Amino acid sequence: MVEHPENGVANTQGILVRPIDFINQLKTLYTNTDIDWELLLERGYREFLSPDSAVLDVGGHAGRHAEIFIDEIGCQHVAIFEPLPQQFAALKKRYEGRSNVHLYQLALSSKSGESSFVFNMNAPEESGLRERVYNDPSGKGRYPGLWRLCGH
Repeated sequence: MVEHPENGVANTQGILVRPIDFINQLKTLYTNTDIDWELLLERGYREFLSPDSAVLDVGGHAGRHAEIFIDEIGCQHVAIFEPLPQQFAALKKRYEGRSNVHLYQLALSSKSGESSFVFNMNAPEESGLRERVYNDPSGKGRYPGLWRLCGH
């Protein structure tokens, strides 16, 4: 990805695209209010990432996005951060030994230290360091113990 002074980015075909123009293009394609945001993200990955890209996957969860970065696009550097033990174990089993993949079992934050963690067992991908509005709040709870944070 090449940045330009006009706040545009060259996509994988070398065409200058401003992020707002890309979003507006997607709006014309997806007029339904029930948008699959995951598919929208994945389309953006395919449009703007290349094998030369370095990617930080913050909240790797089940590896849906990592699969695109690693197996489909072939990004040369992918760092996956996933604090939840079960999800991290699955990612480790899948990607351990891949020289372009680095796995970290920790949460990212603006501070280093330890914190409690809000876990949604019905939607683990919605878990995090603070509560928010959940698609299915019935599975929400605090994960026991303190979590290691990596901050700046």
